[in-house]
Amino acid sequence: MPIFETFSVLADKIVMNTELIRQFIEQLGTSLSESNDQEFLKLHESLQIPEFNSPDSFYYNILYPWNQFAESILRRELSNNHELRFIFMHSTYLENHFEKLFERYEGVASCADKARTVIARLARFYHLGTPIEFDMNAKYTYHFPKRILTTQAEIIEFYQALSSLYYGNPVKYLTAIQSLIAATRNE
Repeated sequence: MPIFETFSVLADKIVMNTELIRQFIEQLGTSLSESNDQEFLKLHESLQIPEFNSPDSFYYNILYPWNQFAESILRRELSNNHELRFIFMHSTYLENHFEKLFERYEGVASCADKARTVIARLARFYHLGTPIEFDMNAKYTYHFPKRILTTQAEIIEFYQALSSLYYGNPVKYLTAIQSLIAATRNE
């Protein structure tokens, strides 16, 4: 299941306001997913993509404007909340980290489901203020964390550590990892 389906309550608020944008994204996705080089070349030529010759110029000419566009959609259609926008903009980054943690400390089974569940709960928390809780008496609990990141405080602390790491500050992340290691040793 794609990560945006996990946010179904929030994702349906994001509406592309023009048919042109939708067609562009659809055509780009189709071109890339089918590896149809001719179609991609036509699209590439028609877009007049700026040239780039370094990671820096690629970022400023391609990624930065694209990210600004995506951020503006989120800000306008979803929320001005920075934390919520970060979750949407960097969901795969977050999912990878959570998934690897669950895999390491809870086993491979359902680690991706647990990661998506935690991210969806974080999104609801920052968007609606809904507490992050897991009903362990529910019919299905395979997608709930069992050993680590089981409380709202732990989840928010680790999320903030990942956000801090993303922006180049590893101190909170290293502290959070040390706490996780210490907590699992005491079990």
